[in-house]
Amino acid sequence: MFNNNITLLFRLLFCICVSTKMYAQKFAIIGDYGSGDDNEQKVSEMVKSWNPDFIITLGDNNYPEGSASTIDSNIGQFYSDFIYPYYGSFGAGECLCNRFFPSLGNHDADFGNIHAYFDYFTLPGNERYYDFIKGNIHFFVLNSNQSEPDGVKYYSSQARWLREKIMHSHSRWNIVYFHHAPYSSGYQGSSDWMQWPFRTLGIDAVFSGHEHSYERLEIDSLPYFVNGCGGALRRTFVDTLHGSMIRYSGNFGAQLAETFQDSMNISFYNANDSLVDRYVIIHNSHINTSTSGIDINSLGEGFLVYPNPFKNYTTVKFSINEYSFVKLIVYNYAGELLEILKNQYYYPGTYFISWCNDLLPPGTYYIVMTYGNEIRHFFVTKTL
Repeated sequence: MFNNNITLLFRLLFCICVSTKMYAQKFAIIGDYGSGDDNEQKVSEMVKSWNPDFIITLGDNNYPEGSASTIDSNIGQFYSDFIYPYYGSFGAGECLCNRFFPSLGNHDADFGNIHAYFDYFTLPGNERYYDFIKGNIHFFVLNSNQSEPDGVKYYSSQARWLREKIMHSHSRWNIVYFHHAPYSSGYQGSSDWMQWPFRTLGIDAVFSGHEHSYERLEIDSLPYFVNGCGGALRRTFVDTLHGSMIRYSGNFGAQLAETFQDSMNISFYNANDSLVDRYVIIHNSHINTSTSGIDINSLGEGFLVYPNPFKNYTTVKFSINEYSFVKLIVYNYAGELLEILKNQYYYPGTYFISWCNDLLPPGTYYIVMTYGNEIRHFFVTKTL
């Protein structure tokens, strides 16, 4: 009987670990990166240091004209370990399955050398646009180049393909990415032909490149990320578009996305591995009744949560300027109370409150702090 109980316990622990691993994954996002120079190398070294499960690209994989003579030195030189099958000159490749999912940029498609892209990559569908599933995420990769035979407007054959695919998606997350930014404050401006009603379609986030800078916008309550800092010459911004939340062109960089069962943590780091922007999306939370995002850059003066993400513990730093009753409570994504960290009076000053719970699975947790008539919300992400 004792041995049977031990066996059942190990089976239960195994199932928990498998379930956690299925939902907990991380991937890198690079855009406008195929320069083949030291800038791309520095970004690639940072990306590989994250040990992502896979990489997606936002186009312009191969500068300047997408030719076969430059494609391996612009891509394989830095990312061959993620590409399968890989037949280039930079090592034998380490993948037994593909972990590199590009999208077509104008430098890949508009100079008569698009065959080099098709010959180099082995991708699903017609390879110009396609979809794939990783864990609990369904990715939809579009071709935003206006030379696309199936069209780029919302009533095109390509858009009809997307609508049909989303209709049959059973994944927790639906993400779409492509090259030309639908909305942008940058040099190139907005690509209005890609301003599809993605939120209505059921998309959780939109990623694009083309602008050689980083920007996060919120349009129709949906996050749009513009990430073109992978290696090509950087550009500054022209006008600030309505809905633009953060803009950055100070250095090259890439994004790291960490996804869990009901939350997604999306960060942009510059090439020095310094955090520039982080955004958290909570899906179908009881705290937030619909898919919503939290900008961790706007917690308010005097408040900080670090490290975030964390593995073992995180600390809430707060400052108050008058004698106040402070309550600090931790919830899970479903709105269930997990722990009351503090429930007492504090004198004016700065305080550091740590939270550690090794038994909790990876994911995003919600910390609510109230003091006097004020309230602060913190989303913290626990990683594997």
